[in-house]
Amino acid sequence: RPRGGAQPGGAAVPALPAELAGKESQDLFVYEIPGLTLGAGERAAVPLISANVPFRHFYTWDVRLSQSGSEAVPGGGARSSPIKLLKNEVWHLIELTNNTDVPWTTGAALTMDGYLPIAQELLTYTSVGGKCQLPLTVAVDVRGTYMEKETAREPNALQFDGRQYTRIRKTGTLRVANYKKEAIEMMLTADFGGNATEASHGGRITMSDFASKDWSNFRGHQALTGHSTIAWDPKLKPGETKEVTCEYFYYTR
Repeated sequence: RPRGGAQPGGAAVPALPAELAGKESQDLFVYEIPGLTLGAGERAAVPLISANVPFRHFYTWDVRLSQSGSEAVPGGGARSSPIKLLKNEVWHLIELTNNTDVPWTTGAALTMDGYLPIAQELLTYTSVGGKCQLPLTVAVDVRGTYMEKETAREPNALQFDGRQYTRIRKTGTLRVANYKKEAIEMMLTADFGGNATEASHGGRITMSDFASKDWSNFRGHQALTGHSTIAWDPKLKPGETKEVTCEYFYYTR
């Protein structure tokens, strides 16, 4: 007698429940279409679903900083300014809410403005009731710049594992300008090596472990310096420029 109690001559694979057959099984979803007959050489394009769904425009700017850990080492000759300026790209995205009764599977998505195609990107899997973000293009009328300034340097601020460490404090400023004729919503994210202590305008600070990708020449100790992520959600009026700031520190030899 076969394992599992199946009778000889019975079905080798148990039938799916009626509510799952042809639709969903575990993490697999199969779209159903009506019966279709094609003659030799014929082709057909069959729409699976058509729906009007809620969406919103927003703009995102991710600032990824890589720093040198050797700034505490004194030396002669020229040195770079403590103020660093980075040019960054702001992306225009749309957020779609799946209010249909079927999930959206991953695939290419073509975004149209009337009859004008404006973007082709990847639509990621979106559950029923979920939301997805679809990138459109780099925004030319929303600009972002990041400035960083050293505010304090404390030699021999900490002795750890038999070594003396200098504590360097910095202030980072993210400035965004909206040159569009309408108000916009933004998502700003700053990722960097260091221990964030303060963020203006309700910035949300998340601390995690040391990340080697944050540094080009790290001279500190991984137990003393972590990785910081700060997120803001500013709204800008037409023509408005807004600044958000963060304070952080790190230790180096």
